[in-house]
Amino acid sequence: MTENPKIAGLSLGGECNNRCVFCFGSSAPAGEKQYPIDRAKKKLEEYRHADMRRLIIGGGEPTLWQNLTGVVQLAREMGFAEVQVQTNARLLSYLSTCRELVESGVAGYSVGVHGASSAAHDFLTKTPGSLVQTLAGIQNLKRLGQRVVVNTWIVKSNYRNLGEIVRLLAALKVDAVRMAFVRVPGGMTDQEDWLVAKQEMAGSQIRSAVIVAQRQGLPLSIAGVPPCVLGGDAGAQSVCASFAQISFDSDAPCSWTNSHTAKGPECKRCRLFDDCAGAPVEYTERYGWSEFRPV
Repeated sequence: MTENPKIAGLSLGGECNNRCVFCFGSSAPAGEKQYPIDRAKKKLEEYRHADMRRLIIGGGEPTLWQNLTGVVQLAREMGFAEVQVQTNARLLSYLSTCRELVESGVAGYSVGVHGASSAAHDFLTKTPGSLVQTLAGIQNLKRLGQRVVVNTWIVKSNYRNLGEIVRLLAALKVDAVRMAFVRVPGGMTDQEDWLVAKQEMAGSQIRSAVIVAQRQGLPLSIAGVPPCVLGGDAGAQSVCASFAQISFDSDAPCSWTNSHTAKGPECKRCRLFDDCAGAPVEYTERYGWSEFRPV
């Protein structure tokens, strides 16, 4: 099982230029903004006091803030060894904007891609043209020699095409892919009905995407899907990961901080018990444990 080290997260606000169906906290962009540097410094001082040395800056969409580069530079000056930006990369399709952010000292970029075609991706972002800009942003980042890790939420509308997404990202020469089974807040039953795939149905398609990634030499991890769903062999174990443990501040609508998993009543009989992160709590509360069989 791949471990995700705990890192600090700073949200610049909930404004975003996408309207992703699986993000229930983002709001429409509120125009040109400057993030208060004093506020950023106070939060970063808390993280440094807790001896956190890695930082993710997220949102909403952090590139909408005019002084993002200033926040990055502040973090570096305060001793953060690594600063990453979590973004949809749409504004990074402008090479000058991309270069300015790179030169501020960002060490890596976490970019969301949720479909292999504009129809599939833009359906989930509810923003026509978003995939074209996101892919252009990734191309600019790679042109400037940057590390790019792509995040993909696994949902009902895209699980059959995960292999195509992997092939697209391999062609773009991204550095790694992190897929995660979609989370839906409690009470959102209407959303769950059309958004969430059954794991027993999606498992074989996820496994196929893993094989495609291995053949392409592209590192891939899967969060929120136990290895038993993927076949239970060594290959499944090697890609299964826990949800990222990011200590985000309270303004972050899109973080994984509160992603909880659990193990079922039969899981103790599984030989993979000690190496399994479990299944998402929200999922098992709705669908039960019948899909998860001990290996």
